[in-house]
Amino acid sequence: MTNEQLQQRNEAIKQSMKDTALKRQTQVAIVFSCKIQENKLSACQKEQLKMMFVEGKWLYNDFIDFISKEGNEIKDYQIPKTVKHYNKDKNPIYTEFAYLHSQMKQSLIDKAKSSIKTLHTLKTKGYHVGKLQFKSEINSLHIKQMLNLKFKGGNKIKLPNIKGTIKVSGLDQFINIKDIDYACADLINKPTGYYIHICCYIPKESNNRQHNGKTIGIDFGCQHTITTSEGKTYTCVIEESDKLKRLSRKLAKKRKYQQKGKMSNNYMRMRHKLNKEYQHLTNKKNDAANKVAHKLLENETVVMQDENLQGWKANGHGKKVQHSILGRIKSILMRHDNVVVLNQYAPTTKLCTHCGKEHTLPLSERTFTCECGIVEDRDIHAAKTMVWMYNNKICVGRTKLKHAEIENQIVSAIHDTICEA
Repeated sequence: MTNEQLQQRNEAIKQSMKDTALKRQTQVAIVFSCKIQENKLSACQKEQLKMMFVEGKWLYNDFIDFISKEGNEIKDYQIPKTVKHYNKDKNPIYTEFAYLHSQMKQSLIDKAKSSIKTLHTLKTKGYHVGKLQFKSEINSLHIKQMLNLKFKGGNKIKLPNIKGTIKVSGLDQFINIKDIDYACADLINKPTGYYIHICCYIPKESNNRQHNGKTIGIDFGCQHTITTSEGKTYTCVIEESDKLKRLSRKLAKKRKYQQKGKMSNNYMRMRHKLNKEYQHLTNKKNDAANKVAHKLLENETVVMQDENLQGWKANGHGKKVQHSILGRIKSILMRHDNVVVLNQYAPTTKLCTHCGKEHTLPLSERTFTCECGIVEDRDIHAAKTMVWMYNNKICVGRTKLKHAEIENQIVSAIHDTICEA
């Protein structure tokens, strides 16, 4: 290739990157999850899927073994054709890669290198960090290019290095969206089965949600998960099932009799059952959080406070926070543009927005009462105060304001309200 041809190619690449960046401004990234129907897999396909994750574990541990030896550097590692692993008696076995795709191999190594760089950065900042450890299993394989993932019909997909097509459920979520761009995908192994997470870019207008024009405040709590400024409450508590507790006890008993570094087949089967039950619990919490968040996001603007949920756990509410879906709802809401977050230290519960007085309310007192005549539920009052602060632009965002500065903003807003009246 001549210098002129090389220059033309580079210019074409630059122009393509500019066009893509311009297009991405009109798109939004969404990850869709599709489940592989295992009852439709052949015996050969089941073996291939299983061995992909096994070979991924072998490759990852081979890389960790290489960099742990003195004198070896990360840049010197080359992906081998034959990998060394060990049987349950710690005897070495050498096996050629037969199932893992080359892109999956490279993605695994890149991910490990990125983790090492992150640990190094934290160490230079003064944090006490360890080092990467060997893994007993790998549960995620990355597919960089969607050219290796082909859709066949309305419910089938072709995976790299897997014989034939695989039937999946969930393609109807996005397969018919106009002007959709596919970015990458992940093959996931969960206790409940195999999944494919596909990252797509879709036009913003196709993802727009219809709003009702209202502005509401929401208050997080332990008694009621969510309380809105309109007086609506959402309570969702999902505790561990009796089956999960029973499996935990059985696994603890089996763990006593395991030799160091060795695990029996019965122990592994019991652990798989326990992980599957934990996955069901997680699915229930995710489903409940998505339903509540969807209902809240129907409003034009949602105002919430940046609650310190970790602090709640430290102050004796660990079980209630664990069994609730507060963290999940907060995470979902903060990803949307129509959600406004107030400062963590804004006095939403103890402030009277009519006279400006701040009260001291213990947690046991569930009613807010002020000398100016305001009497209402504590949580509803906090949610209404959030809306008032948003309308007056007080503590909006994760600002680092001092208490005196917050008080000055509140006094100024109440003074302006009295003057207008």
